[in-house]
Formats: sequence, C-alpha cells, structure tokens
Amino acid sequence: MNEQDLIQGIRAGSPGAIRYFVARYQQMIFALCCQMLQQEVWAEEATQDVLLQCIRKMDRYEGRSRLSTWVYQIARNHALNELRKRKSAPETLEFNSETHGSFESPSDKKELKKWVRQFIGSLPEKQRELVTLFYLNELNLKEISALTGETEGSIKVNLFRARQALKSRITDRDAELLNDLRHG
Repeated sequence: MNEQDLIQGIRAGSPGAIRYFVARYQQMIFALCCQMLQQEVWAEEATQDVLLQCIRKMDRYEGRSRLSTWVYQIARNHALNELRKRKSAPETLEFNSETHGSFESPSDKKELKKWVRQFIGSLPEKQRELVTLFYLNELNLKEISALTGETEGSIKVNLFRARQALKSRITDRDAELLNDLRHG
C-alpha cells in the first residue's frame, strides 16, 4: 500500500488501512519510546497512545513531510510529555559486555540493533534520541532535523559526542559492529 492510499484509507476509517498502519509503524514508535522513556511498560503504553493519536489526527496530516517523519514527531512529543508528567529521571541501562557478549555476525541486523540498544541506554537523553533516530531508525540528517528542530550541524556534533561516549565504553570490535549497523 503506498503512502497516499494509506492516508486516505485511515481518513476513511478503513480497518485494513488501520491494521497496515499499525503493523508498519508500531515497532518504530516503540523503539523511540523505549529509548526516550527507558521503561518498557511506559513505552508500550506510549506506543498505543501514539498510534491512536496518529489515526485520530490523520486528517491533520498536511503532507509537508514524509508520513514517517510526522509519526515520529508525534511519538517524540508524546514521550517528552510523558517524561515531564512523571518528573522522575529514567533509569539508565548499564551495558555489561560479559552479560550481553558480542555477536558473531554483524549481518544479523535485528540482533545487532538489540545489542546496540544496550549501549544507547547510558547516553544523555538528547544523544540517546539522535542515535536512535540515526542508527536504529535509519533516518538521514535532514529528516532528523525536521523532526527535532535541531540544525544538521548540531545533530552531527551530538552524534559525534555520542559515538565518543560509546567508544569509551566498548571494545574496538564492538565499535566496528556499531559502524556496520549504519553502513551494513
């Protein structure tokens, strides 16, 4: 289903279009919410809220950006609002290379993404978000800029700082795997 058909289907209340939308965007929203909220239960709840909000507000989508960018913006804003409401710092995830180990093959992208999430949890919120968008959700700098309101230069600097922070915690082999995720 192309993007225009999907949008029109949701606006018309088509159950098939809604199911397709949920299947297409649920994991992406969940990954973003997990990284931002740092609590799986909160992320699951936020994902459902965002999906409903997107479906209900589809008539407001103007097409100035890709649908995925619009969905990300809604998810990001929702997660930020949840963080403000809860007024508690998210627990950071500690990465333990002995517990998590290394993967034999960086070609197993799903497992590699899971592994990378363990590293990302220890980053500051802004860097965590940018790394998630760039590496895990594979958005380009222009898309991230549109989503976050940050300049591309600022995004590059924060991604560089995040990579430096991660490199200080991981082995050279682990750094290669992280780089392979984006370029593989």
